[in-house]
Amino acid sequence: SKIALLQLLDKEHLAPFVKQLNETSGEVKAAFVEIIGAKSGSQYFDEIYALTDSQNDDVRSAAFVALQNVSSYDNISDLIQKLLAVQNDKEINAAQAAIVEAIKGVDIESTENGELLRALDLTNKKERIIAILPEVGGEVALETVVDYFESSSGTLKDAAFEALTNWKNYSAAASLYEICQTASGDYREQAFENFIRQVRSTPLPDAQKLLQYRKIMPYAETANEKRSVIQSVGNLKTFLSMVFLEDFLDNNEL
Repeated sequence: SKIALLQLLDKEHLAPFVKQLNETSGEVKAAFVEIIGAKSGSQYFDEIYALTDSQNDDVRSAAFVALQNVSSYDNISDLIQKLLAVQNDKEINAAQAAIVEAIKGVDIESTENGELLRALDLTNKKERIIAILPEVGGEVALETVVDYFESSSGTLKDAAFEALTNWKNYSAAASLYEICQTASGDYREQAFENFIRQVRSTPLPDAQKLLQYRKIMPYAETANEKRSVIQSVGNLKTFLSMVFLEDFLDNNEL
């Protein structure tokens, strides 16, 4: 069975399976693609990449799923081209996942000379690249996302906002705080929620976390948001956090 093959095979013994790609079709070919994708590393990127253009749905789908397992930074140009060419959400997500895998540990991608940021400047499908920037991280990518949020509208503004809320570390918290101050509706609610999440998960000392929670509390508009701040402060181990919580002891809503 396919599962048994996956357990027994290593990348050194894949050549016969790669040969079968030219001699099979449909579900059988798709199964070979899955096996090669699971075991090959980047050795057979070209073969898998070519099959993302297959006219057979099973084969094309298997190739897109396999893409993130066979991609390396050497393939970044092809992957960006694929991301900007595909049409459906499943293939967009697969191409994005492959790019995320390919850029891991590549420092240049967090600078203005990175392939992603250069492609972002040139494409009219900016949302597809902006969605990846939280995985890139770094000051340049963050500034880029903030600029698009502040200067855009519609789906592009939404994509930039979603990237800010998905940022992997605390560095986007200042931008989320500003949105809490100036925005309303969904933007304010999600900015508030993700500001709390980013502060909670950062390795800042408890005293500095308390400062951040105190800063955001005036922008808590609902009882749930206030409870979220109170619970977060309750996890801190400082005397001043206890002092802060005393103000809310008599509030029955909280």
